Amino acid sequence: MPFRCGGNQSGRGTGERLAVDPHNNNIIYCGTRSDGLWRSEDFGASWEKTDSFPVKGDYVQNGDSIGIMWVEFDPSSNDIYAGAAMQNGECIYRSSDSGSSWDTLPANPVGYPLQAEISEHGTMYLV
Repeated sequence: MPFRCGGNQSGRGTGERLAVDPHNNNIIYCGTRSDGLWRSEDFGASWEKTDSFPVKGDYVQNGDSIGIMWVEFDPSSNDIYAGAAMQNGECIYRSSDSGSSWDTLPANPVGYPLQAEISEHGTMYLV
């Protein structure tokens, strides 16, 4: 991979940074600590930065950037969600066009969501 993972750094208890597209398993997304969101279209053999993703995450803990904490696919739609550690509370991003563009969901008033899970009916649960 062309980016660091930092698996034992601060923020290691966040959600799943690596996610396989359930509709097309050759597509994999990886949220990094300081290099933004990356995508592979060949089962992880090569990676390309997702330039359409608007942030890298700006929250730092003990000198470690937390970055993009999780990537989730909504099984009830084709939407992709990603969580970023942002100090302004704008932490959740959604793409409805396979990652070509991303919308920011309303700001989270307290902290940032460490993990997310989406039910089969499209309900997102946050920790």
